[in-house]
This record gives sequence, C-alpha cells and structure tokens, in this order.
Amino acid sequence: MSSFFKNSTYSTMKHLLTHATRYMIVFGFLLLGYNAQAQIDLGVNGGANINQLNSPGVYTGLNIGVFASYDIDSSYFGFRAGISYNQLGGGRSDYTDAPESTDFTTTYINRQVAFGNIEAPLFANFYLTKENPIRPRITVGAVYGYNISTTEYRDYRLVNNTTDIYSVYSGDTENVRADFNEHHFDVAAGFGIDFTIANERKAFIEVIYRQGINQMNAVNFGRVGNVGKVYTNSLMLNFGMTLFKL
Repeated sequence: MSSFFKNSTYSTMKHLLTHATRYMIVFGFLLLGYNAQAQIDLGVNGGANINQLNSPGVYTGLNIGVFASYDIDSSYFGFRAGISYNQLGGGRSDYTDAPESTDFTTTYINRQVAFGNIEAPLFANFYLTKENPIRPRITVGAVYGYNISTTEYRDYRLVNNTTDIYSVYSGDTENVRADFNEHHFDVAAGFGIDFTIANERKAFIEVIYRQGINQMNAVNFGRVGNVGKVYTNSLMLNFGMTLFKL
C-alpha cells in the first residue's frame, strides 16, 4: 500500500512539473516570436545554503550552476531556468543498536545526512521597477532534483554492557543513498536584486526559501532513528552574473 502511494505521488508531481516546464518553454518561444530582437542571457551562479530536515539539526551546503534568463522588454516579468549542483540535508535522530548476541551497545549520535543533487530550477521573476540599473524583484518557482549521492556523518558511543565502560568515536560516515528516494521536488519563493554592470552584463543577489514537497525516506521499517517521513527545506543565499547573450 505504501509503495502504491509513493509511486502515485511521484507520478503526479512528475506530471505536473513536466507540463509546467513545457508551458514555460512554449511561453518563452512565444515571447521570442513577439520580440524578434529578444535575447537570452546566459550566466553562472552559486551560493550557500542553510538546510534542515523535519527534525533538529542543520547542514550547511553549497550550490553552483549555470542559467539562462529572459526578461520581457518594458515589463515587470522575466524567467530563469538552469542546471546546478546543490547540497541539501540536515540532522537526524540518535538511535541505539543493541544486538542480543553481543555484550556491546552502540548509540549513533550527532547524525547529519547530506544529499548531493543535480537540479533543474525554473523561476519566474516579478520586478518592482522597469528597466532600471537596480531592479528589486520577487521570485517564485519549482525545482526538480536527482540525487547522485547521500552520505550520513555521525559519531557513535560504544558501551560494554558488562563493565559499563564506553568509548566515543568521531567521524564515522556511511553511504546511505539506497535509503532515500532518488527524485526530489521543491517549491521556492524569495526576493532578490538585479544589477546592470559593465558591457550590458547583469548580476544578481537573492535569498530563496525552498520547501521539499515529496517524502524522501525509503526506509519503511527498522530502527527508530531511520524510519519516518523526511522532508527537506533550505534557505539559500545566491549570487549570479550573466556572461554573454544568446
């Protein structure tokens, strides 16, 4: 039953995002047809993220990518799409492993999960001014991500149940990609400022909040610290600059 709902939810979100992307592409071509002189700006962007899952603990990550943007002449609207590498993640609950066949108990503590995603963001920009050198804006959009790596960082405490002597070990890591869904969907909203700089290039700074809308955990049973729904959210500070026009 849970597998049915997971597959159904994934199919529905994939369908919606696929059609939204198609509509944006068609809209872009309509804009190009409307204005024969229209040009698309190509550039690079990067920044830092403060990430959290729906549990205590944060993970700081980075993002870097390339983008294409188009602003409608003499209007308040534009859009931006791109491809990027982004690091998401956050803290997870401690858990204890106490096999009956041994005299030792292991408690995993200070757990953090880091997702490495290849992402395709699609944003709409609503500017507060027209054709000024400095243009504040509001940004909304959606992001599809494909997970290429998932690592858990943790410490653990090993206790001898007979003597109560324990040791604490730091820096333990584990590849846990198989424990999480590969596909990741976010909705996003934020604000930014675009600048016109030398040689008609543009730059921007923005703050974006992203909320994951699909449940990421693929573990349905097992230790308490590994089961339960997992959703991501991020606060991102990004910088970008156009390099040339297409």
